[in-house]
Amino acid sequence: MKNPGLVSNKKKIFFATQSWHKSKGANYIQVKQMIKAFSKQFDIVYVILRTNLNSENFFTDNVNSHVINMRRCRLCSIIYTLQTLLAYIKQSRGGNFSLVYSRNILFSFLVSRLTICNHGLELHAGVRSKLEAWMLRKMYKKKVVLFCISESLQEHIRGVIGSKKGIISIPDAHNFPSLNREVYTKEILSKEVINVGYFGKLSPQKGLATIVELLRIANKKKIQFNIFTPDERVLGPSDSLGVYEYIDHDQCMSRMLEQDILLLLIEPQGGIADISPYTSPLKLFEYMAIGKPIIASNLPILREILTSDKDSILVENSAEKIIKVILDLKDKSSTRDLIARNAKILAKKHTWGNRINKINKSFKESVL
Repeated sequence: MKNPGLVSNKKKIFFATQSWHKSKGANYIQVKQMIKAFSKQFDIVYVILRTNLNSENFFTDNVNSHVINMRRCRLCSIIYTLQTLLAYIKQSRGGNFSLVYSRNILFSFLVSRLTICNHGLELHAGVRSKLEAWMLRKMYKKKVVLFCISESLQEHIRGVIGSKKGIISIPDAHNFPSLNREVYTKEILSKEVINVGYFGKLSPQKGLATIVELLRIANKKKIQFNIFTPDERVLGPSDSLGVYEYIDHDQCMSRMLEQDILLLLIEPQGGIADISPYTSPLKLFEYMAIGKPIIASNLPILREILTSDKDSILVENSAEKIIKVILDLKDKSSTRDLIARNAKILAKKHTWGNRINKINKSFKESVL
């Protein structure tokens, strides 16, 4: 049966998601910005969020949010799903939601069996089990629109489903406000030391081994790495390490502006838990919005967004090659400025408002 009606303004949306940050990390802010964008197109937005943060209504006044605080474990996942389902049933009395948007496969599967309203599921990882594949196929038959965080994931899910319609690629976006001035104003050539900023967790999948090697050789090249991370005990002291601290995500923009170059690394690990083939790093879109040169791993998932030598420099995960690129940028101001400007232009396409518009349009096209 086709879903009745189309997604439009003045409708009601139910949003269910998960976040696991001890403070206001990137995913927390991401959810906040996404719901804020949804609330501009829908009169009522009901949000249920699983997190280990203190309960609070951190959205706009016209958003009814509910936070479930619990630890991360399999049992808690099941409890969260059931609580979300009960909240949906309670909130949907007196008329169905025009749109149910979720990031929880089990919840989406259960709701798709109970309702015929428009329903979207946002996927951030590949299918990891036969059960997940079975649920996705069942949801697809019920006209659940599947939103994939990248084109690579979209192709993977299309292979699982065996169809292309209703499986949409929609990358992340940035939450930094538009800057009315040109933020890239510092002249690197006037300094003896060049500042390279890295923001985010330090893990093997985030290029930890490469970062350690970079720190080892950077002080010989007059390069100062400034690392902002919650993983303070991962790295040892280094003469090249200018800043080594964790900051609240709300402070990221101002600290990024202090850097001369921003670094983003992804290191494929292999195995079922490896999300590198499909991930859409939120940090990438924030980097672009800042308007500083970006050095990033030369991987297919990043080439979906970036073009090397135009809006970024894509390079192999090799400390020696990254150091060479940094020194080249220091000596080539015109290349540096061009990359920074093009990155800001590209960022304008990846706002949360544009992302929600694409979701809305995709629903209208997919349910016909």
